[in-house]
Amino acid sequence: MCGIRTWNITIGFRNTGNSEYNLFYKVAVAPDIVFRVYGDLRVTIFNNLSKRKSVIRTRHINELAKNRPFEDVTDLQHSTIDKEGSGFLDEERLFKMRFEIRVHYVLDQYSKLTFNYFDKMFTDCFTFLFELENYVLYVKPKLLHFHSPVLAALLDSGVKELHLDKGSHHYMLFLGILHGTSFNITSAVYAIAQLYEVETVCRKFEMLTMKKNNYGPLEFSPTYNQFNFGTALRVMLSRVENVESLKKCVQSMDVERISGEVMKKLAEKMFSFPLNN
Repeated sequence: MCGIRTWNITIGFRNTGNSEYNLFYKVAVAPDIVFRVYGDLRVTIFNNLSKRKSVIRTRHINELAKNRPFEDVTDLQHSTIDKEGSGFLDEERLFKMRFEIRVHYVLDQYSKLTFNYFDKMFTDCFTFLFELENYVLYVKPKLLHFHSPVLAALLDSGVKELHLDKGSHHYMLFLGILHGTSFNITSAVYAIAQLYEVETVCRKFEMLTMKKNNYGPLEFSPTYNQFNFGTALRVMLSRVENVESLKKCVQSMDVERISGEVMKKLAEKMFSFPLNN
């Protein structure tokens, strides 16, 4: 469950009166981590006579952590279980309980939010299968459909899973960006965004890369083939300081292939300078 391997579960009673028959069963759950967990808890107390008589308790859990256990009181009294013929006790006078914990996301000590891509929490999921790594990631189709025209086309055609060799770590970073919980766009994430034509991620990476490299206006021409032309043009124009510099930039371009829209942007930039510039 989202990387959580150990859960501490305690079963006790809440006394609502003087009689032991007023004792309600109480459960407390805590993961063996310092992260805060958000999700759902489902407790089932089985009845051996009929599944319909089993007691099911579902609760939403917030900020669950090792030092902040989640406690809840079931609707089952000790008197109900102990009653002869109730169906809750077996021949050894033992009863069975099942705990199901569904983690939606965790929040670490740095307030970084991580969604749970490891458990299939919905019947309608898109699946990334990494066969060499024996890894599976589950994602809501609507999220992928919104961000990627490539994945949207696959979903519209009925495809609900992709088989890949490896790269689960990079795909998790990619999905974190789509969920808005991460802004770490690596070159590997950029390659995934290009593959699925996620324009917002591609343009963000290109803009950050060009600003980080601190290109001068005349150095942008080589980036046109490497990155999106529009992105390179915007960064280039933001660094042009006068008309002469703009002329040199235009001379470095293949003027015959420049679109009318680009010519319009160049003209707007030229007329933005004072007449004496």
